[in-house]
Amino acid sequence: LHVGPPHNGPPGGILSRSGKVRRVVQYLDKKFRQYYVPTQNISVDESTVGFKGKIVFKVYNKDKPIRWGIKVFVASESSTGYICAIEPYFGKPTTQNMDRQDLGVT
Repeated sequence: LHVGPPHNGPPGGILSRSGKVRRVVQYLDKKFRQYYVPTQNISVDESTVGFKGKIVFKVYNKDKPIRWGIKVFVASESSTGYICAIEPYFGKPTTQNMDRQDLGVT
């Protein structure tokens, strides 16, 4: 999956960790919520998407079946497993800004 050419960076040349994939993730997240309305039983968990390449925010978790990869926070419906929302972990700045008003946490 190639999400953008390398020369399409922000002015000044400083690209955030989520720079190239942010729009793709936001699009997928929007479509997940647009086409399916979950029931009241929702599970929020962290998951690992397998990745063997070189990337700054690749994590290792010895307790997961996929040990090396990109950590994502996922809200899914408990009965079907359908993903309702997804938030990739790009490092410490990700968890500082995780206030998601649209999820309606109670």
